[in-house]
Amino acid sequence: MNSGIYRSRLGRPLDKEAAQFLSSIEDDSEIFLEDILGSEAHAIMLYEQRIIKREDLKKILKTLEEIKAKWLRGEISLKVEGLEDIHEFIESLLIDRVGVEIGGKLHIGRSRNDQVALDIRLRMRKYLLEIWKELIDLMKTILVRAEEEKEAPLILYTHLQHAQIGSISHYLLALFDHLLRDLERIENCYKRVNKSPLGASAIGGSLLP
Repeated sequence: MNSGIYRSRLGRPLDKEAAQFLSSIEDDSEIFLEDILGSEAHAIMLYEQRIIKREDLKKILKTLEEIKAKWLRGEISLKVEGLEDIHEFIESLLIDRVGVEIGGKLHIGRSRNDQVALDIRLRMRKYLLEIWKELIDLMKTILVRAEEEKEAPLILYTHLQHAQIGSISHYLLALFDHLLRDLERIENCYKRVNKSPLGASAIGGSLLP
């Protein structure tokens, strides 16, 4: 396992507590799968741009899929000292399996700043789609119930007093309309999230195609 990127300016290993404070690796478990997905896409791009060989791509993709499978089976522990984040952790797992000559190529033209920005967007997109689906299911249920309650009366209030006679169906459709606005907001949010942040690298881009 890679010993990590942390260094002490005093010529000795970084204090253990300081390293733990600086590391985000356990929190990054939320974006483990997204980091794998982003790395696979990046590797394919490197091959398409003729930066890495086809055989290297095959080994990288195969190994990343194996790492993902082990993660899903609960066979990978994040209790690792000296690693700053999940990006470095996955890279270390990859290099342990295929060697630095192949695994080290995965970060060509890409920084961890790129990775975390992408991973968070992918995770947010997943959450938004999940909420979107649940909201649509709720709206469908409300429509079905509104159809069933067309003839059911409902007392409508204003200032805590009886005001008018309405229907349960009418009230449910009002709730449906509120949820429709929420659905539109989620759609707009999704459009903003569903954009690639890649290309800035550490800050000023890369000279690679």
